[in-house]
Parts: sequence; C-alpha cells; structure tokens
Amino acid sequence: MPMIEVRHLWTLGTSTGQSTDAITLSNVQDHTWHCQTDGDSTASIEIRVSRTSTGPWATIGSSQALSTGELVTLSFTGPYLYAAPRLIAINSTANRVFIDLVGI
Repeated sequence: MPMIEVRHLWTLGTSTGQSTDAITLSNVQDHTWHCQTDGDSTASIEIRVSRTSTGPWATIGSSQALSTGELVTLSFTGPYLYAAPRLIAINSTANRVFIDLVGI
C-alpha cells in the first residue's frame, strides 16, 4: 500500500492572483489536490509547477468556477520538483478557498 509522502494545506483568499509558497514534491509521483470554497465563496484556482521554488511556473491544471461550499479534486502524475496553487479569482477577499494536497 502506498504511503503518504506529503500533505499540505493552503488557505487562500486575501487577493486575486494570490500565489503561495511552493513545496517540494521530489519524492511524490501521484498527487491529488482537494480544492474547496467556504460557505460564501466562489473562486477559481490553478495548480502550477516549476523546477525551482521561485519559478518560472507552468500551469498543469485549473478549476472551473467553484460554487459556494463546493469541493473539486485535481489529480496529476509527476514527479514534479516544486508545486504551488494560485488563486485566479474570488468573489470577495473576506472569503476563503482551502487547498489540501495529498501526495504518494
């Protein structure tokens, strides 16, 4: 049975275009990103990868507009060296999007 190699949670929402700190995924082959809005939020996100923690970045996937309280999952096969989510749009900076990465 595969072991979880990485698990990381981001909370986004302070600004559109908000990027986050990259995490290393060098030991991870398969990753699933759980993206969920809070009860008042609608938003769109993208998942980006790079060979360094500072970019340049390539987008490997993105969500359609997430409705309030909606959960979507995005799954990818790597390995990738670094990855980070980015908030493309959100209806209000008072709302939040939670992104939980699980990698094996």
